[in-house]
Amino acid sequence: MSASNVARKYGHIKPSICAIKIREREIRQAVASSAPITAKVTSQVRDKTLVKTEKALNLWLEHMNHKHVPIDGNTLREKALNLYALFKPPAEEGQPSDEKKFKASQGWLNSFRNCFNLKNVQTTGEAASANEEAAKDYPEPLKKIIEEKGYLPEQVFNADETGLF
Repeated sequence: MSASNVARKYGHIKPSICAIKIREREIRQAVASSAPITAKVTSQVRDKTLVKTEKALNLWLEHMNHKHVPIDGNTLREKALNLYALFKPPAEEGQPSDEKKFKASQGWLNSFRNCFNLKNVQTTGEAASANEEAAKDYPEPLKKIIEEKGYLPEQVFNADETGLF
């Protein structure tokens, strides 16, 4: 490709492309020396039980967030340990377990947060989930109280929205 076509394709000016072409050998040497081909690439084999645990934990966390239940790091780590124990297959008799013991460390928690892109965000609105069953049953007793006491509709309000907390 000509320098003009490359410049047009990648949204740069022609002199920049020409300068890169002139310095091609120098640029290639710099890249080759900074990342040698012999560099050892390591790959980790993830514990399948841990992968299941993290997916389940993320689903649980989404459910808790939906209910506006605040979750701290210690609660998250404790739930992770419980889920891991639930998913971990039992060791066969007489056979040592090859799997490392999962500890739900602070380092693991940081990795989990990064992996699932979790942030420390304050929830707005209701601080915790309400008793939904009681809330469904409450309108009738409230109506009865209003009628018995002779309250007017403008005298009834939601106290959590008054700033009295």
